[in-house]
Amino acid sequence: MSTFHSTSLLTTQRDELLDGPALTPPDGIEPNFDNPPNKTALGYGIFSLCLSVAVVLVLARTYVTWAYIKKVHVNDIMMLVAFGTYLAFVSLLFQQAGYVGYFVHQWDYRLSEMPHILYLFFVATNLFIVSITFIKGAILLEWLRLFHPLGTRDVFWWTVHIVLFINFAFYSASVILENLSCTPHEKIWNRSIPGTCFNSRPLDLTSAAISLLLDLVIFILPQRVIWSLQMTTKRKIGVAAVFMVGLIGCIAAIFRLAVTIPYAESPDATYTFCTVGLWTLAEMTCGVIVFCAPVAPKVASNLRFPSTQLLLEHWKSFTSSKQTNYYSEPGSSWMRTMNTGSYSRSFQEINDNDNVPLRSLAPEKNITTLKNNVGLDTEHNDSTILRTTVFTTSVEESSGMNRTTATQHPWVGTGRSALQAEKA
Repeated sequence: MSTFHSTSLLTTQRDELLDGPALTPPDGIEPNFDNPPNKTALGYGIFSLCLSVAVVLVLARTYVTWAYIKKVHVNDIMMLVAFGTYLAFVSLLFQQAGYVGYFVHQWDYRLSEMPHILYLFFVATNLFIVSITFIKGAILLEWLRLFHPLGTRDVFWWTVHIVLFINFAFYSASVILENLSCTPHEKIWNRSIPGTCFNSRPLDLTSAAISLLLDLVIFILPQRVIWSLQMTTKRKIGVAAVFMVGLIGCIAAIFRLAVTIPYAESPDATYTFCTVGLWTLAEMTCGVIVFCAPVAPKVASNLRFPSTQLLLEHWKSFTSSKQTNYYSEPGSSWMRTMNTGSYSRSFQEINDNDNVPLRSLAPEKNITTLKNNVGLDTEHNDSTILRTTVFTTSVEESSGMNRTTATQHPWVGTGRSALQAEKA
């Protein structure tokens, strides 16, 4: 009889404990299990924004890969794997927010609810590790494909491969340690069962620090190559700006590191994890942006929106009508202002400071000689060819040319050109 009474008492005490708060609240704070204070609307907004940006960019990248490049590389497959785990990660964030709320303090959870919440945290952590590993790996392989010549092993090649090795080795070790943090395995999310665990939060802090270092390397690598190219500063800035999006990944990694420190020290895991989760999602989204952003101009140029096209045509007409070209010959100088009107689809010769439409012009029959402007007809029309020049180009292969320089970029030739001009 006494044994039955003791068992019933233990069961009652256990039920009361499970129905109580998962964490002792601060003095003066009462647990609120039914409608706890939260920032769920903020969480939903950030989840939706990041998800929308990532989906659009991945679709754009896939469109360009299949419709124009028509060749799938290894890093494209890696990004699809990363994007799949990214979607699963976002779905878990939505599930957590819908369960009780987002940014809910742990004392507003019942102890019986914690296994479910900790299980979501555990799965989300594993999904993040897999996703960020493949995202960073895909970006590094993309840099190697874009900025490095085939068949050479210089500093850039070795740097990329060393960073790739560190990336996969560290995150592989992280996912193993994360899954071996408790024995038995279920104790990772169900702390009520017997077993042992080690504190895995320092691992989260180390992961955030390593991730920041990797993001910095990923950001610096293309900038070093771009600024060594032989082109004008204006064009270097334009090309560098496309890859400058890597900076936002570094910023997100800095904030994730900053919020991981209090998460590693705070007993209020449910609240601090929400902050870490948001910056983790931001870092993953930035990785998707870095990988996919370079193809955005190609997609935009193929979109046909009437209002946008009309604005572009008006802008072309406006800018071309304002162009003033100066022509000079020894012993003479004269200026001609070209008003091209609206030539929305005219071919254009473009340099850094000019934008002159090319048109079909009729030769001037009355001009017999143009040497030093002798015989120049003052009644010429704006659409008159004043002189023609014939260019003959010959290419001579150079056998002693440095191979690395010759193949560093596809737009650099391997020979030298001799131009001979013959004036008609």
